[in-house]
Amino acid sequence: MFVNLTVGRYFGSSWFFSPTLSYLNIDSNEDQLGKSNMIKIGATISNSLGEKTKIALRINSMSGEADAGNLDLSGFQLSLSLLNQF
Repeated sequence: MFVNLTVGRYFGSSWFFSPTLSYLNIDSNEDQLGKSNMIKIGATISNSLGEKTKIALRINSMSGEADAGNLDLSGFQLSLSLLNQF
């Protein structure tokens, strides 16, 4: 099961902010891997640099476990993207 909640809002003509909340739940399987779950809270802020170019910064905080608690999935993710349309 995967649930993702995202809401976005423009500020002015070029700034965009979007918080995100996600939950992932995977049951155990035939490969002897136990149940896994993860919660992710994050946000994206982006700015239009022109008519066809945008820059975006995304930060996520994750907490969870895999294989019935044998693997820790907690951590942070930071990404910077430059998007251009042709």
